[in-house]
Amino acid sequence: MEPDPVESCPATSAADAWLRAVTTGDHDTAWSLIDHDLRLAFAQGWMMLALGRTGDDALAERLASATSNEPAWAACVRSNGELWRSAHKSWEVRGWRAHAEPEGPALGSLVRVALAINQDADVASTADELPLQHFLMRRRDAWRIAGIGQLVARPGWAPTLLLDP
Repeated sequence: MEPDPVESCPATSAADAWLRAVTTGDHDTAWSLIDHDLRLAFAQGWMMLALGRTGDDALAERLASATSNEPAWAACVRSNGELWRSAHKSWEVRGWRAHAEPEGPALGSLVRVALAINQDADVASTADELPLQHFLMRRRDAWRIAGIGQLVARPGWAPTLLLDP
């Protein structure tokens, strides 16, 4: 039997690993599976809301690191992780699977993938009816989440949300 092209896609595997980390409360791993630009946008947003600070690029960069000794790093990662876990609560309970092949054409170092929430065994449905979580994945040193959902965060004071490229 040939392997499923979705399950063998490294970008899909990275999205799956992120969602597993989120639903199990492993915030540090989830943070490390996000592309630096998106981590920077999340760090800047957290700084604005939690610390009331803007324009501190040096602190934002330290917070955007995959790991850091910065005292505020753990709080930033935990806060963002709790938001993601809350948003994906039904995924934690019901699980998910990869949905079809990665969506759309490859965009250089970017690719779109989708994971679908599992329906209860006694519910008949088609893939089109399954709730999907879309990800824009970027490959630099490895595949990482560059965007969650249909919008992509861009770093800045304040970070902004844009439609996928």
